[in-house]
Amino acid sequence: MEFTIRRCHGGDKRALSLLGAASFLETYAGNAEATDILAHVDAEHSTEKYGHWLASDFAHIWVVETAVGRSPIGYAVALTSQDAGSSTEMEIRRLYLLYRFHRKGLGQRLMDEILAAARQSRVAALFLKAYEPSQNSVGFYLRNGFRVVGEEPFRAGERDYQVLVMRLVL
Repeated sequence: MEFTIRRCHGGDKRALSLLGAASFLETYAGNAEATDILAHVDAEHSTEKYGHWLASDFAHIWVVETAVGRSPIGYAVALTSQDAGSSTEMEIRRLYLLYRFHRKGLGQRLMDEILAAARQSRVAALFLKAYEPSQNSVGFYLRNGFRVVGEEPFRAGERDYQVLVMRLVL
């Protein structure tokens, strides 16, 4: 099966919302309370949220599609921000693939897109938050040079879940 990766545009907000909800549920079912997962999806994976990001200058969003049918099966969201000093940072807010498309090099291709955009924007560092029970994702980020720099709570629904804060200096 062949795949393409492309930058997203305003017309992608519905597909991103559906893909975001599906991949979040698929990833965290069995690791978090269903009510928390659904509340998070309602708040963070709406078409309005993706529409806002797509209309902004600070969001970089890519989608992975199947070559046949152009079905979205993965995506990445990276947001640029200014830290307290003068160097720009970029947060990898989302990098998900539907489970049946794991182990095909697509996550790495998305990461390569993020790294290229970060370098082009002269970003000094990338950071992200990863849920520790998801060892596949933590291992992926470690293999890409990220290091754990701390932990913090992540609010989803009614509960806080501990996440790792990971950073990569470019």
